[in-house]
Amino acid sequence: PRPPQSMVYAVLIHSIDGKHIEWFSMFMQPEEDGSPKKQQSELIIKQVHADYNLKKLYGDRVTDGTFTITNDELSKGTKTVVWKQPQSKGLCCYTLVLNENENIQFALHTLDHIKTILPEVFKNPNLADGTNLKELLLKPEEVQAVMEALMPNGLLLLADTHMLRQMVKDVVAHLAR
Repeated sequence: PRPPQSMVYAVLIHSIDGKHIEWFSMFMQPEEDGSPKKQQSELIIKQVHADYNLKKLYGDRVTDGTFTITNDELSKGTKTVVWKQPQSKGLCCYTLVLNENENIQFALHTLDHIKTILPEVFKNPNLADGTNLKELLLKPEEVQAVMEALMPNGLLLLADTHMLRQMVKDVVAHLAR
């Protein structure tokens, strides 16, 4: 049987403070249009920053956003970008790039799981508020394993935090061997 089509095109963890720093990126699908993933990451981050700054002009408490990228900007087909800050004054942003017509609320729920579980896995409470994210650069395999556990084959899982914590714990234990 054919595996189900991925719901998530990419996941990124990056700065939201205007410095355009990428701490982690993972694309769930092979390159569709031949454009390098680094260029795609940079485009996504730049557009998240623009969306964040636009929202900030109209209100001081911006914590998440959603926008669409058309096929000429990123890849074949339209993508929906959903981003979320761990806290309203955090310096980082968790971003999912979804394939067309995916559930945005479901994606926001997944981002909540990511921002809750990553600090626990790395035993680093600073990840929760978006500071001291250099650890993500030092352990990309662990971050990728967590993302794959939370979104196997790029699928968004409907699960409670306890179940996801156990899944991630199992993956991290396996990595430690």
